Amino acid sequence: MSSTTPPPDARLVTGLGGEERIWQPRPGLVVVRGSGVFSLPLAEGITDFVRPILEAGTRIHVFGDLEHVDFHTQDSREHVTAFTLEHLSDIEAVDILFASKFVALGVSAFRHAVGPRVTVYTDRSSFTRALEAATVSSTD
Repeated sequence: MSSTTPPPDARLVTGLGGEERIWQPRPGLVVVRGSGVFSLPLAEGITDFVRPILEAGTRIHVFGDLEHVDFHTQDSREHVTAFTLEHLSDIEAVDILFASKFVALGVSAFRHAVGPRVTVYTDRSSFTRALEAATVSSTD
């Protein structure tokens, strides 16, 4: 199975016209694939998924496949940004793929707040290569 394809046991979160699947291809690597509207329930789905990982002392690298997300709510962006800043020392990197110009505005604000550990992609092949490389690399 490709690292970009959610496994059958990926967590499914739905809310307000959008959905996401969240999984860990390996320890310390979290992948989120969303579609539709990225709303607060989806943002909380991500933070609820990664919180126990961080509490266990594992640093994480997050890949957000938002290519099929058309819109995000302000409260979802603020929630993810605040959580990320609170746990910044435990987050190695965040890589985000998007296509929507509206989502680009939110990602830009997130990147401005979080800093250089955020990498953005507008082309799937580059994002997929980075995710596949992270899937086989070790954080040890």
